[in-house]
Amino acid sequence: MDKKKELDTILNERMPVLVEFFTDLEAPQAYAVLTDAEKYVGFLDDFMKNQEVAEEDFQWIVTRIGYFIGEYLVQKFQGCWMENETPGSRTFDRIVTGRFSRLSNQSAMVDPFEVAVAFVHSSIPRSLNQLLQELNEELAGA
Repeated sequence: MDKKKELDTILNERMPVLVEFFTDLEAPQAYAVLTDAEKYVGFLDDFMKNQEVAEEDFQWIVTRIGYFIGEYLVQKFQGCWMENETPGSRTFDRIVTGRFSRLSNQSAMVDPFEVAVAFVHSSIPRSLNQLLQELNEELAGA
């Protein structure tokens, strides 16, 4: 799939997928994750803390957590989903979140799916709260 189609797929499916995911998890007012993702960090943190992820479920959960992390960053730092077209950067030619207007470094970018993979692979008990706090600090200092 070319990057334009991949980005279009993410832009079109992330919102309904996130609402369905949080609805299935019985999160209160699951639709609000689309405008206030930060409110749902603790909920997802509790769900994933001791979650054993089977190999056949790995991509499914990484996709949802990647969408969540991306939306969290876009909302928190007023950014957008985009293709990284900066040759030589670590995330070149990947779909990332970036153009964060609330950060001093306008070239800061994050691959939310890379972060999600690292999170799901991390040792149990894992902490989404801690991961996002570290990512916030890294971006603020970038």
